[in-house]
Amino acid sequence: SSGINAEYGYVGRNTFLNVALVAKFPNTLLGSEAKEKYFREDLNSYYFDRNRHAFDAVMGYYLSGGVFMYPAKLNREVVHREMMFYKIPVFVEQEVHVMEFPESNTIRQKAYLLLNYPKSSVLATILSCLDCVLIFVAVTMLIMETEPQFKRHFENQLDPFYNHLFGLNSVIMVYFTVDYLLRLYTHPCRREFFKMFLPWLDLLSVLPFYIEYNENLQHRSIITRRRCQQW
Repeated sequence: SSGINAEYGYVGRNTFLNVALVAKFPNTLLGSEAKEKYFREDLNSYYFDRNRHAFDAVMGYYLSGGVFMYPAKLNREVVHREMMFYKIPVFVEQEVHVMEFPESNTIRQKAYLLLNYPKSSVLATILSCLDCVLIFVAVTMLIMETEPQFKRHFENQLDPFYNHLFGLNSVIMVYFTVDYLLRLYTHPCRREFFKMFLPWLDLLSVLPFYIEYNENLQHRSIITRRRCQQW
């Protein structure tokens, strides 16, 4: 079998988890052989008569690669009791992540995990590595721009390297802009998103590019109008 078909809760809600994914956590209930006693042949699935809302946190734990996220608006005692049943560790010292997705396993939730938890999938790991590479390139270009021997390449539009460096910088800034907007859109609580420090830092890192780009456009527009007036 390539996955675990699990029916849980009093209303018989179904979900599907990859076997290889849960097998990475052999100390948990779903990742161990202990789950076999919950298998029902008549349903052809594992049946758990438990709190279905708390199971969102169980799903999030496996999908995020072992990061526990508290379900929104659910009593902490209930959550801890359910996590004890599924043998998922919950630490008081651990940072609390609030999930407010309408239901688990949605596209928005998958995108949130993809952008914020590199261990959640291979693609998430690749994106995280790409972020690191682009950050390194952007910082390197910023340092080079302050060095006298390289400064002309970034400021003189007649320089042979100007267009290449400007194009590379534009691609990087557009990538980080799209990344920022996707993180904002997929975040479970946008109010909490703006309370964090890093999103503001990300925003401030891309704003100078657009401000400078707008100034350049205005400058070019003025030059064009002057040439037209001369004609």
